[in-house]
Amino acid sequence: MAVIRKLTIYLNNLFEDQGDHKEIAVAKHIAGDTNTDDLMANDDLEALIAEFNK
Repeated sequence: MAVIRKLTIYLNNLFEDQGDHKEIAVAKHIAGDTNTDDLMANDDLEALIAEFNK
């Protein structure tokens, strides 16, 4: 729900020039990062996506 709320705020403010709202933080892969212990496995990700598509 938090992602949907942040996306809604972002889209509502996309064309407004207020300058006082914070950008939404996004995950980025760091080139050369070899520590992938905290990443979700592909099977787990596919299962999660399938769960939300029900």
